[in-house]
Amino acid sequence: MVKFSKQLQGQLVPEWKSAYCNYWQLKKILKQVKLQWEKEGVDCPARSPRRLLNSPLRSFGHLTRRRGNSWAQNDMIMVHCRTETDEQEDIYETELFEPIAEAENEKAFFSILDAELNKINKFFKRKEEEYIKRSQALEKQMKILKEMRRMLVQQTGGTSLVFQDPSRSRKEAERSVHASKIQDTEFPYLNQDSEEKSIREHVVANKNELENPQKFVHSIQVTGQPDSLPIYNHIKINIPLTTPAMAIATLSEVLQGESNNFLKNDTNGKDDILVSRKKVHQAEKMLRMAYVEFYRGLSLLKSYSSLNMVAFAKIMKKYEKVTGRNASVTYLRVVEGSYFNSSDQVVKLMDKIEALFTGHFTKDNRRQAMTYLRPTPQKASHNVTFFLGLFTGCVLSLFAAFAMIVRISEGYISAQASQSEQRKYMETIFPVFSMLSLILLHMYMYGWNVYAWRHVRINYAFIFEFAPRSELRYREILLLCTGLSTIVVGGMVTHLVAYSKAKASPYVDLIPLAVLMVFVSVLVCPFNLFYRSSRFFFLRSMQHIILSPLYKVVLADFFLADQLASQVPTLRSMEYITCYYVGGHFKHRDFHACTRGRHYKHLAYIISLMPYWFRIMQCFRRWIDENDRAHIANGGKYLSAMIAVAVKLTYGEAQSVVWMVMLVITSTVATIYQMYWDLVVDWGLLQPNSSNPWLRDRLILKRKSIYVVSMVLNGVLRLAWLQSVTHLQFGDLDTQITDFIFASLEVLRRGHWNFYRIENEHLNNVGKYRAVKTVPLPFGDMEEYEV
Repeated sequence: MVKFSKQLQGQLVPEWKSAYCNYWQLKKILKQVKLQWEKEGVDCPARSPRRLLNSPLRSFGHLTRRRGNSWAQNDMIMVHCRTETDEQEDIYETELFEPIAEAENEKAFFSILDAELNKINKFFKRKEEEYIKRSQALEKQMKILKEMRRMLVQQTGGTSLVFQDPSRSRKEAERSVHASKIQDTEFPYLNQDSEEKSIREHVVANKNELENPQKFVHSIQVTGQPDSLPIYNHIKINIPLTTPAMAIATLSEVLQGESNNFLKNDTNGKDDILVSRKKVHQAEKMLRMAYVEFYRGLSLLKSYSSLNMVAFAKIMKKYEKVTGRNASVTYLRVVEGSYFNSSDQVVKLMDKIEALFTGHFTKDNRRQAMTYLRPTPQKASHNVTFFLGLFTGCVLSLFAAFAMIVRISEGYISAQASQSEQRKYMETIFPVFSMLSLILLHMYMYGWNVYAWRHVRINYAFIFEFAPRSELRYREILLLCTGLSTIVVGGMVTHLVAYSKAKASPYVDLIPLAVLMVFVSVLVCPFNLFYRSSRFFFLRSMQHIILSPLYKVVLADFFLADQLASQVPTLRSMEYITCYYVGGHFKHRDFHACTRGRHYKHLAYIISLMPYWFRIMQCFRRWIDENDRAHIANGGKYLSAMIAVAVKLTYGEAQSVVWMVMLVITSTVATIYQMYWDLVVDWGLLQPNSSNPWLRDRLILKRKSIYVVSMVLNGVLRLAWLQSVTHLQFGDLDTQITDFIFASLEVLRRGHWNFYRIENEHLNNVGKYRAVKTVPLPFGDMEEYEV
């Protein structure tokens, strides 16, 4: 049986951990009580014979008490409740009687217990108020959307726009007008909104005129009522840019000074109002996402209440067991009646959202609605574990075979073989396999990151905004890595054997290309195979990175762009491989053809600087959106890196003292800039006034020395550019192998950086109790206008 402390640790919301009952601290105090009695040689007070009948867990079963199980008459505590007039909150204080009043540890226990109860009540009430306000905003948004739907029905000849089924009949559309009357009972908050009610009555009263949308709109404008529909002229929709065409169109609208209006004028130049079907459909999807996230937040708050109630019951049962005093029944009666456990606002809101979502988004299909609102968790499959072990064994066996073949063949990776056929192997084939190996190494590091984040309860899925309960776990990631590694190492062995036996045939070099095509095919496969949702999420983020000035930047996008900045050698290899195979140079094994000429040098600059340019554009966009100068400083970091990389490429060609000095200066400035940003901004460390000297106030890892070692390691790996100046080589290894080793070190550094970057982001969410995503509402700021 799992201990409750572990159960609580596994089920609590990580971002709200500090707001939960501190069950672990209370257990420590009870342990001190027990040790003190053992030290003093005092026997545990006699347990009441009614203890089993009045067990707190027995009465807590369904939060009801059976007849015959009356409350204890000899309680040793009394809980007082007073209400603070300023904040209208109940404050609980426990009065202790002898012999509890004489025990210091027990007095500390109840003091902390009261503090935890007051903390939980305060947090729950504050969150509940936030959700009630959010509910009111969502209800108003739904009202606007319903009116837009009706207008769209009339202007399109009776075709309604309903999520997932835009082909509702005319008859159903007419019934939706009358359904607005029922809305008064569904939304009590909107009953107080006279303008909203007036619009509904006006729409129903002019039902006959709805047959002619132009006449209907004109009649409303003539009336001059303050609650008339022309108010929608001022409503704007925050449409997410999901396609390049939408992004470019939005940019052109901004440049031309056009508003992103929900309504558009007639093509004939008249003043009549017509609804944009596409934008209404986008608004409907945005509102659906907002309701899903809102419902998820309500579910978390409901779980928060029940878990804390169980925590109080468990700790009081443990108190009874340790002390034998009959105090738990009285205290649990107060806890059961406290606000966080007795309030039913959350349950009512959840029921209301379920009914609304079912009616408006799934055509009364409750089962489909619950699929959206309560997605089922992924089930662990034993097949994943089996194939993970199988592919791991295949990779190790094939790699051992490759090493033996290289040894028997007198080595293809020796610098002494530069004038032989083995040199061609290193120049033409090794870039393909080294590029794929760097990609796989990065994937392995991400799998390790996911394992570490889950182990320390970092909510990475929420931070990256993955679809609820559909993110890849570390086993699935490692399964994909080992499967692709088997293909890569198998291709290496196959090609090396074929190359040794048929050196004259250039078509042997197509084997690495086939392996590369397998990678590309797995990535872009349109079928629901190989974790399609995760692959498409990656491709969508790549699209956002390439068009970064046009898209609003989210964490997943700039996080992935940072990964690209550590994969510059991979991008350079892609450039070479494309030239070598597409240009047909593999037929003659002319590896110099793709490294000669001015165009190659220019392309090398573009490819190497491109990841940093993407990040600069993202920083610029974030500065525009958030008006935070810190993003300008972050962009300066990538600008310094661009300069250092450009100087490094120039020094590689010129090999002069002047350019070497320039390389040292620019690389030193960029390294210091990057190290400061890594440690202080991205990791949140090196805080001089922190409770943990030169770290930060909150640390997830228990050992502080790990953070110190990590900072030193990050700094050492940041100095890999010194290899360009010192021309460091490892024995007689080929330069291609040396470059691959240093590129691998950068990938390892990035994987190491990833853990602390997401840890810091998680702690920022914890500080703000941010556990669910706040989806932007489609109709802008509701405070700007009232419906």
